[in-house]
Amino acid sequence: MDAGATFVDPAPDLGNPRWSTCDGTTGCNAPEVKQAAVVKAGGATGLEAARKLAGFVHAHMKYELGVSYQRADEILKEGRGDCLEYATLLVALCRSLGMTARVVSGIAYAGGEKPGFAYHAWAEVGHEGRWVALDPTWDAPVDAAHIKLDVEGGYSALSLLGSIKVKLLEADYSGSN
Repeated sequence: MDAGATFVDPAPDLGNPRWSTCDGTTGCNAPEVKQAAVVKAGGATGLEAARKLAGFVHAHMKYELGVSYQRADEILKEGRGDCLEYATLLVALCRSLGMTARVVSGIAYAGGEKPGFAYHAWAEVGHEGRWVALDPTWDAPVDAAHIKLDVEGGYSALSLLGSIKVKLLEADYSGSN
């Protein structure tokens, strides 16, 4: 396993057609999305293609809160949004190449001026019977600081966000991993 992705087990729902559907609501069947996916994947397939596409999304997008684009073709055209738009675009690019992919959401540790946990969305791509998590917003590994609460379209656990309390008990920065 490399630093750019995390394998998530188990994956009993990997074969669910919902995670590979490319319909009018996602925008992954739009010609400009398909063209961008082919060009940016550069002939790569599978997980290598997904990683290239995640890098493209990170470089292409400008982070902006409060943007609410629903379809990948709109997101690609506008080139801005928050973590949900980043994840949505990555999933659509992957699906346009025939990959199984989905948006997941939860909370993640965000450092900076006011470090703490915040709502976040990222993507999971099916690979070798497992879900591989990729974070195109932060272009960083999806690690234990990403706590998945819901999968695309299901927001029931997100209602808990106001009541979840997370306390860091210990951190070890001495090792390389």
